[in-house]
Amino acid sequence: MKKLVIACLLVGLVGCALKIGGAAMGGELYSVYYDGRLHSAREAAKDAADYLRGAARELPDRTEDFFDGWADDYTVRRRDAVDDALYRTANNLPSVSVDWIDGLDLRLTGGTFRIEGGGDFDVSDPSAITRSEYADGEWRLRLSSAGDEPVVITLPVKDVRYDEIFISAHDCGLTVDAALEAEEFALALVGATADISSVGSPDIDLNVSDGTLLASLTGRAEDFHVEAKTSGGAILFNGEVLAGGTSGILHAERGTGELPYELDLKAESASITITAN
Repeated sequence: MKKLVIACLLVGLVGCALKIGGAAMGGELYSVYYDGRLHSAREAAKDAADYLRGAARELPDRTEDFFDGWADDYTVRRRDAVDDALYRTANNLPSVSVDWIDGLDLRLTGGTFRIEGGGDFDVSDPSAITRSEYADGEWRLRLSSAGDEPVVITLPVKDVRYDEIFISAHDCGLTVDAALEAEEFALALVGATADISSVGSPDIDLNVSDGTLLASLTGRAEDFHVEAKTSGGAILFNGEVLAGGTSGILHAERGTGELPYELDLKAESASITITAN
């Protein structure tokens, strides 16, 4: 083994000596193959240096082109968002692209109204808006209508759970086709009728005076702590008359405060029908 190592060293030394001698006599070492032929080590080194210098000269241009393209794309997207925001501001409407709304205060008077779900906040008839403002995450909207066509209020509801929703309806008709989700939900009807397709909230307060309410709630009936009060009219929960009507009771309570859902119902010369499923 020792002899083999010595022999290898001798061969390496002889090779180095031949290389040095060849270079001293004007020879070239052809050891790099590219572009279809062999190149000398000196030629390959020169070509590599030229390539690196060219790449270095082109790098600023390529970098500038990349950032120019990114900036142009951002500018277009930002301009579109601002244009949409300006349009909505002119029409007193918030926009999900620039506003964070986690509370709703909707007050409706006269005519008929419908609330439906959509991708952004909208009102089908801007002339019905008497006041609209949004600050600190809450949109406060006042609508008044005397027309026969319903005024449609569009709310983002998909994968959205608001902190608070308050709806007041006075001398009008209201239909809610959207599935509303909130930590707290309150509804007040005065001389109005309302049909609400879906409300999901652990804290619900429904107050009806001289009107009619039909509402469907998410959650099992046995999970609701219900307190019902009436001074005229009837309150029904899943087909059971809790207060008023044929019950002869003005104040009733169902379940305990330890249940996950709180439902407070008040009817004054009114009818409230609740379905929980």
